[in-house]
Amino acid sequence: MSKISPQVANRRIESFSKRFGKAHLYLAYHAAFPLALTPNLLYRIWANFQRDIHAEVLDIPWIGVADLLLSSLCDEVGHELYEMDLSIRNVLLKRLQEDEKFGQQRINELSKFLLDYVQQQLQSDDPDLRDFAQAQYWTAIAYTKPSQAADELTATLKKAYQTDRADLIRLASLVETLAEPLAEFEPLLIDARKMRSFASSNQEAVEPPLAKNKFPKSLIFSGLALALVNVSFWYLYEPAKAIPMCMQSFLEPQANDKALGIDVTDYSENIDWEKVKSQGIYFAYAQVNYGTYRKDTRFASYWSAMKKAGIIRGAYFFFRPSEEVDPQVKMFAQALEIEPGDLPPVVDIEPDYYNKGQKDHWDDLTLTQRLDRVSKVLTAVEVTTGYKPIIYTGNSFWQNKLGNTSRFADYPLWIAHLDTDTPNVPGGWQFYTFHQYREDQTGFPGISGDVDRNRFNGLTQDLKCFVKSPSLFQVISQLRNLIFGQKATKTTEPSMNPTSTSVK
Repeated sequence: MSKISPQVANRRIESFSKRFGKAHLYLAYHAAFPLALTPNLLYRIWANFQRDIHAEVLDIPWIGVADLLLSSLCDEVGHELYEMDLSIRNVLLKRLQEDEKFGQQRINELSKFLLDYVQQQLQSDDPDLRDFAQAQYWTAIAYTKPSQAADELTATLKKAYQTDRADLIRLASLVETLAEPLAEFEPLLIDARKMRSFASSNQEAVEPPLAKNKFPKSLIFSGLALALVNVSFWYLYEPAKAIPMCMQSFLEPQANDKALGIDVTDYSENIDWEKVKSQGIYFAYAQVNYGTYRKDTRFASYWSAMKKAGIIRGAYFFFRPSEEVDPQVKMFAQALEIEPGDLPPVVDIEPDYYNKGQKDHWDDLTLTQRLDRVSKVLTAVEVTTGYKPIIYTGNSFWQNKLGNTSRFADYPLWIAHLDTDTPNVPGGWQFYTFHQYREDQTGFPGISGDVDRNRFNGLTQDLKCFVKSPSLFQVISQLRNLIFGQKATKTTEPSMNPTSTSVK
């Protein structure tokens, strides 16, 4: 069953294509064919479909595997198990069939590939793995032998109706997922809907198809192994790219080796960006808006000047929980156009006082409402800009106002923890990406007003890797964390005053 409309599906696909390019989109076309994905399966797809049906090279980079799985086109539904929403799958498969580079011939090739891939799993003693493989098998033949798929599914549904009501829901949902290739078998689709409704009303607790955490961990690559294979591939076949790009990400940088940056607002006033860069500043974030209450008037000039000076640039906005989400995100997105080489957008999530020192707007909401607002704004930024945003926050706020939730730990973290080289990280994060270690500094060369100081959790070469592929850098950082240990400390007690978490 689809959770999003075709219009939203198309917007996500266009954002993905705009961000990563045509080659990544070709990988997404192919990845839409299986019912579900693991890193191992997607890697096999990448390795087996490097050319179109005319033998022209598609130039799909390996990094596309990680980028696709961690993009808004895929949802993680279990341990290293991913699904595309039905609307997204249907749009991508339609484009695959209509593209002269692929067409029905590529559908047939994907079907044969998937059948070969699941053959051994169909004989497994593990019933969960066997069911998963069976679903992939029916997906493969539904697009090439729909009559055979319809006959086999009809017989299996009847058997489940008599013996296993929980499995009936799984099978009926599978039939509905395959409604497009099985469109001519309307009686089967009608029966499946009736059976699912019947089973649901007579079953207090049933597992949905591909239930979360049911897939055996031993049968897939972990994200860390995938990163290791990725870097090894580059090192063996393209060492000139591997060493400057990401091999240094395995080194544990000391505080004084990390890439330095700043964040600025209108209060920073006039800035000589060339002079700022001469002070060893490699990156900078500029505020676009403070909710809808205030739009920074200097942002446009900062944005162009940063690029001209050769500083890696990024943009953020201060999220106000008291205002509607969409107008804030719209004001933010309309003010900038993120280009290749720019940093991902940032959502500043911290206390929002009526007046300094008085009541915080977050206090007007329950914990559930606060978490829902955070979820909504992060999703809105990703859908609108096409980039997964970074979360800026502080420990005390995250613990006291958001219950130290780990719900958003898959987003990169920019942590505010002042006057330390080893910041604390909250809410399920194993490491931080950016660290604000000083705020409201005056007298910085080239800046007439106040400025905040930051470090990237890596070398300058690592920062370039992060800009090129935030998802890959996140996985490599996990591996580095396992090897060296993260110097940031996880805490359960507030480590800083909420009033000091401020990207102005």
